Amino acid sequence: MKRVVFMAMCLSVMMCMAQNNAVTKKKTLVINQETPEMRAANVDRDIPVSTTTQDKTFALIIANEDYDQVADVDYALHDGRSFKNYCMKTLGIPESHILYSENATAGKIKSELKKSRDILDAYKGEASLIVYYAGHGVPDKNFDGYLLPTDCSGSDLSMAVALNDMYSQFAEAPAQSIVVFLDACFSGSKRGEGMLQNARAVKVVAKDNKPKGKVIVFSAAQGDETAHPYKAQRHGIFTYYLLKKLKDTKGEATLLELGEYVQTQVRQNSVEISETKHSQTPTMVASPKWGDDWKQLKLK
Repeated sequence: MKRVVFMAMCLSVMMCMAQNNAVTKKKTLVINQETPEMRAANVDRDIPVSTTTQDKTFALIIANEDYDQVADVDYALHDGRSFKNYCMKTLGIPESHILYSENATAGKIKSELKKSRDILDAYKGEASLIVYYAGHGVPDKNFDGYLLPTDCSGSDLSMAVALNDMYSQFAEAPAQSIVVFLDACFSGSKRGEGMLQNARAVKVVAKDNKPKGKVIVFSAAQGDETAHPYKAQRHGIFTYYLLKKLKDTKGEATLLELGEYVQTQVRQNSVEISETKHSQTPTMVASPKWGDDWKQLKLK
């Protein structure tokens, strides 16, 4: 009888151990499971790591994907997270120097812009700023471009962020340089194909809002073009090639080299990558104050 009880106890212990091992293994599998983005995007693997720290460079990153009143923006969150990784790893910007927001409301965007300006003021011209935005851009009735917060609609821009206002705010800020990347289009289109409001809407050619002060702007598309997603890599096409150049050069590309590469690659590949086979041509515009000096600047 004792032998039977002993064997039953052993069997019970073995079953418990097996269950615990199964749970542990299951947890391990979950923890180590890669996301679809990590598996798909080659620019998100083996990101170069800088050996230096940029203690006077700051970044403002806004990734707007999930909108309350208009279509979502495919892969915008992935774009923002990846750009933040490159800022920290490849460009050597401390995480504490990065203002990062996902699905930012009007109040949040304006608050982060003010914080960025306050930082530049505090450093009295010794700091540099990198601004990155992935999300919707829209034109108003005068064809001026706006960044669209997630709590705004494309038809009421009273709370949206005008590019001219943002550029004016930065123009007055003391800074070594302010580099702006906009993975958005300003024609009224959503990322990919279609319009923000309804199928009968028409694309418009938005004005080229000119930067001022020490500002250089890289935009994903021009005129009435659409900023397309790169579904195979789960990024916007513009952001994908921006990250690829940073990866290939370990962040050492000049702004001119970076801009020309992104412009060429997006223009040539968008007709193959986009579902509509429509071309997308990024632009790079520097404030007249820079002359040609901006071309040799680097993000690193």
